[in-house]
Amino acid sequence: MRITIMIAVLLPLVGCGSQSTQETEKLTEILTATTRWQYDAEAMLRILSAKNQDGKIEQRMKRNIKQMEGGYFIFNPDGRLQLLLPKINIRGDWSVGDGVLNIKVDGSLNVAHPILNYSSDRVEVDIDEGLSSFPRAFVPAPF
Repeated sequence: MRITIMIAVLLPLVGCGSQSTQETEKLTEILTATTRWQYDAEAMLRILSAKNQDGKIEQRMKRNIKQMEGGYFIFNPDGRLQLLLPKINIRGDWSVGDGVLNIKVDGSLNVAHPILNYSSDRVEVDIDEGLSSFPRAFVPAPF
């Protein structure tokens, strides 16, 4: 009887771990297969407004969107992140795991963005738990 209960409790957990690993691998593959990504500002504003967050996050996000105009992100397979802007290049790190996209720009803390949805032509992540950042939506950048 105990064994049956134990199997009933643990079996779904094993399945979830496998699915999480597959999703992590798929999103990693998507981010690294596309050479350059850029922000989708309209989608970012839509995600933020759905959460009814305060104006401070919106102001921070709009400033960052403006700074990223003409720039793009490169998610390298080795976990390094490059932000290539018209006048400056910024480096950082990234990873995917446990339903979050981790982004750490050199000199800052790691920010764990919950993954909302993704496909080969769009990746959307939510505001981090600590509300220290803002939602992001990435789409492939034209060459």
